[in-house]
Amino acid sequence: MLRKTLLTLLLFIVFCNGRVLAEETLDRRGVEEWLATSERQIYLKKYADAISCATNAIVLNPQADRGFFLRGVGYAYLGVHHQAVREFTEAIQLSPGNGQYYAWRAASLIERRIYDEAIADFDKAISISPDYPAIYQKRGYAYTLMEKHAEAIKDFSRALSFNVRDYWSYYQRAGSHYALGLKQEALVD
Repeated sequence: MLRKTLLTLLLFIVFCNGRVLAEETLDRRGVEEWLATSERQIYLKKYADAISCATNAIVLNPQADRGFFLRGVGYAYLGVHHQAVREFTEAIQLSPGNGQYYAWRAASLIERRIYDEAIADFDKAISISPDYPAIYQKRGYAYTLMEKHAEAIKDFSRALSFNVRDYWSYYQRAGSHYALGLKQEALVD
């Protein structure tokens, strides 16, 4: 627990350009305002700032699952996937019913080439949010990387059932068709 607190404080100091904000400065802005600011920073592609704002929210409320999630998103975009996985895991522990958290952790696990765990996270995300096409796309991609093309085709087809103009799923499904020797289906895709 102490180690986790020290790590949080260290990250807080690093991402505030070496200066710790006074507690009264933190208190002037509530947790929700810090989280909203973090989301805006992600939108603006200012990922270190997003991590800093999410850290401020976590300092105010260590149970702020969205804060850990937003820090994970920031780390994922920065390419620090091992830390992103840790942040998403913390968010999941605080709010295990949020499929988005599992999907993002799975995406970072793919980047770390931990495919079986990624598939398990995608399965969990689908069980929570079955109507989210990006989950099927990304799980299909994981299956492609594992050379499980039949499963990949099913997922890309499911993603296409939500949006028939999803060119990425067509392209990926074509690759899986081709890998299975189904050249005509690949051409159609």
